[in-house]
Amino acid sequence: MPKQKLAPTKHEGVFTYDTKDGIKHYVRIKYKDYHTGAWKEKTASGLVNLTAAKRKKVELQELVNKERTNIFEHDNLTFGEWREMYYNIMSPTWAKTTQNSVANIHNNHLAYFDDYVLSQISKIKYQEFINFKLHTADLSFKTVRDIHTKMMAIMNYAVDDELLTRNKLTKVKIEKKEIEKKKHLEVDELVILDVAAREIFCPLKYACYVLMRMGLRKSEALGIKRKSVKMNSHNVVDVIIDNAKSIHEDATVLKSAKSYRTITLRGGNAHAVLKALDTAAFIHNEHKVHFGEDSRIIISKHSCRTYNYTMPTHMTDALTAHTGIKVTPHMLRHSFATHSLASGNNVISVAQWLGHSPEMSQRIYAHNSKSSHSRLIDFANAK
Repeated sequence: MPKQKLAPTKHEGVFTYDTKDGIKHYVRIKYKDYHTGAWKEKTASGLVNLTAAKRKKVELQELVNKERTNIFEHDNLTFGEWREMYYNIMSPTWAKTTQNSVANIHNNHLAYFDDYVLSQISKIKYQEFINFKLHTADLSFKTVRDIHTKMMAIMNYAVDDELLTRNKLTKVKIEKKEIEKKKHLEVDELVILDVAAREIFCPLKYACYVLMRMGLRKSEALGIKRKSVKMNSHNVVDVIIDNAKSIHEDATVLKSAKSYRTITLRGGNAHAVLKALDTAAFIHNEHKVHFGEDSRIIISKHSCRTYNYTMPTHMTDALTAHTGIKVTPHMLRHSFATHSLASGNNVISVAQWLGHSPEMSQRIYAHNSKSSHSRLIDFANAK
């Protein structure tokens, strides 16, 4: 570059400067090194006139194009080669978290295309890739959208640098049809689960299962106290739901005012709860802890304290592993509601049993009869 001050002309990249021999022309072509991302220059000075300067500018541009052609031959440049060069150019402008996010997506997903020639990545091939990620690999919609965003950035940059004439992937569709999750279990599945629960659970956990099977929330089942269990008559027990064990140890308030209710158990269901009551009394005695009216009955034999809030979920996970039937505590509750309604029980009776608000049901059924409630008790305890 001449030491003299350069004066720009109306032609981009062409300058003039003064010398003792008169005005000379200077040419400068800026271009990017795609290996490093750094900007470089090709220059020429001492050109006697504008015509010579313009001719030299064309020569320099041809040299730059030749270098780029050697690197970015459209028939040979792979996606992986261009991806690596793109990172070198862009990563200095990204925050560390962005760099990590990009690296994760590229290494775990977009690397699939590394051996493909950049110009030959078709819309069909890429749509198959997106569909695989959505439906076979079952990635979330957000994750696949992030993958697509990164891919578009790489391809659009290639278009901007004239490595591609256009981005063929712009109209690829990202559509994930959410499969409705199964909320309740079929009757034959419940029969299998009932048998498995009797086989694998101790009396206390089995009572917890029975209570959830009868439609109680897991927090309500864990909150049952000694005074909550009332012997009505032989093999008939009323269970008063007025307490809960939530995530917080001291939280005892139920979900709503409608949650305070009483359910009636008969036969094997009543026996399971009474067996848990006797077992809890024995455990308290073993630990020399008073078994009072406010003592909970679904307790650990090791600590004599109420099971952790997550225990019912661990129980249903164990049932899933044992039977191959996917089940959760809420699925047991939902199943009770579904099958009790399907059996013709009064909606208001079912709502009251579950601790739901009956307002919506009252718009369909005018009243709750004693006979319908009796039918619900029969249904709940039928095995």
